[in-house]
Amino acid sequence: MTDSQTPTPAQALDKPSEASPPPKPQEWWPTHYPRLWPLVNSSIGLWFLSSVVVGGLGVLYTQNQNERNEALKKLEFAQAEAARNKILVEKLDLEIGYRLSTAISLLADLNSNVRRCATASKPPARCQSAQRNLDGLFTSRAAQPTLFPEFSSHSTLALVAELKRLAPESEQKSLRQVINDMSGFYTMLDVAKAPLDQPTLVAGAILNKLVLPRWNQGFYYLDCSKDSPFC
Repeated sequence: MTDSQTPTPAQALDKPSEASPPPKPQEWWPTHYPRLWPLVNSSIGLWFLSSVVVGGLGVLYTQNQNERNEALKKLEFAQAEAARNKILVEKLDLEIGYRLSTAISLLADLNSNVRRCATASKPPARCQSAQRNLDGLFTSRAAQPTLFPEFSSHSTLALVAELKRLAPESEQKSLRQVINDMSGFYTMLDVAKAPLDQPTLVAGAILNKLVLPRWNQGFYYLDCSKDSPFC
């Protein structure tokens, strides 16, 4: 290097060293809040941070956990309630189908008796009106055997009403119509022109007005038609 390229001592001092670190930025907290900073560093400030702020965060965390636990409990309760309702709906469908099948079975037996009674010179006591067989289906206490013992004190009408309460919206209209026809059963038979001394017509009216597809679960006669109720 020539003398003209050699820096003077003054130039060497003015030129910053490439290895020197950048200046450290000033902390904004003590600069902007000079009076508060000593308080935060004091024992009172540390107590405030540890007991109030941290404690407040703990309360918020606990509250959040409690809300989550409460939401989980509600969800579990709703799921358990839905499971119980599903089982109850299945049992109601079976019980109602069984009772309607039993009623039509009695009418089928009565229809055979009617034919025998028509040719008998002295009709026996078995030659009776269909009403005696049907009253037990629609009275407040079921006279016929029940499929599930817990339903033994409930009429078929009460079971259909309970089913309507649990059924989806798509089933409400049909169940409402069944309740209407079942609550005025003998009026419904009059409108359907099904006199009680004609078991075939009565059974046909029951199949046409009271039996919904959801109750056809393998019981006798529930898959028959109005015109051939004892298929």
